Amino acid sequence: MIFFATGIVQQGFDRILAHCEDYDVRASDSVKKDWFQAHTQQADYYMRAYLGSVKEIWKALALQKAFQDTLDDPAAAEALAHPALKPLLDLAAK
Repeated sequence: MIFFATGIVQQGFDRILAHCEDYDVRASDSVKKDWFQAHTQQADYYMRAYLGSVKEIWKALALQKAFQDTLDDPAAAEALAHPALKPLLDLAAK
């Protein structure tokens, strides 16, 4: 649980968990880790607002930026005129 010991993440957990019984914001990282693991439960339900994983969303955003950069590059005008790219260009124009 290294993520738990990183600055801003730990501060966020401390702010939330400070309201939980027996959680001590002044405790050492190992004590906090033990507390967290002792109080972890299996979720009954899971919901996400997006249709992809975080990695898939990051990849899609990187692809979108690369495509927008290509659209802004005057040297790409000839390649972008190809009819096969019309659906992408129409979508980008929305």
